[in-house]
Amino acid sequence: GITGNGKTAIIEMSRASGLALVPPSQRNPWVTTSFGTGQLILAALRHKVEEIILAIGGSATVDGGLGALQALGADFRDRRGRAVSFGGQGLLQLQSIQLERLHPALSQTRLLVACDVDNPLVGPRGAAAVFGPQKGATPLMVKRLDHGLARLAKKISELKQINISSIPGAGAAGGISGSFLGLLGAQLRPGSDLIFKLLKIDQVIRQVDLIITGEGSIDFQTPSGKGPGILAKWAQQLKLPVVALAGSVTNERGFLHRHGFS
Repeated sequence: GITGNGKTAIIEMSRASGLALVPPSQRNPWVTTSFGTGQLILAALRHKVEEIILAIGGSATVDGGLGALQALGADFRDRRGRAVSFGGQGLLQLQSIQLERLHPALSQTRLLVACDVDNPLVGPRGAAAVFGPQKGATPLMVKRLDHGLARLAKKISELKQINISSIPGAGAAGGISGSFLGLLGAQLRPGSDLIFKLLKIDQVIRQVDLIITGEGSIDFQTPSGKGPGILAKWAQQLKLPVVALAGSVTNERGFLHRHGFS
């Protein structure tokens, strides 16, 4: 989507590389790729936008963003000089990164990655360990993907002198946020912050008497950067009541009341 002034493109990763697009029996992050997300970014660049907001929730991938970067012209090679495979398996094949053929417009475009989690790229809270199983990864695959993401972080560090392995949020959407930060200079921003800014919610909230919000699952993550949690925090400061609707509520009510939910 392009905003009204034609300067900002908003891309939803889940519409190109999303978990909901893959039947449960076929979910396999060893082969699923973010290439289609890269194609959407290419389409946005053709519109000569100044800024791209990439929303990365609901992805089916743990490929460290290799697929999207390949679509944008990045070259990832194995030890024999061949292009690495699509999907998470490509991470373990990775030997070299070449960026000479990246789309030239990327250097002129501000890239914001909207992510609502603060998971690092690797480790027990990393992209593979936390999100891999819901995308179809077996325990053995989780270990191999985590090793592959660590390999990616090492190669990016050698090339760009930045260690993305432990940066909060770098593990979102299978690591695409980490590679985009390390290789493209993208900024990682809470998705709710970006949307609230676009909609001028800080002004709207001062004109209402009641807030009704919602989320699929209200849990311990909700107060930590999720949209409903931020709304509740702001409302608490303004002494506004907040009613939340959810498919499930996994925290005791006192915890939620303390964070601004009425």
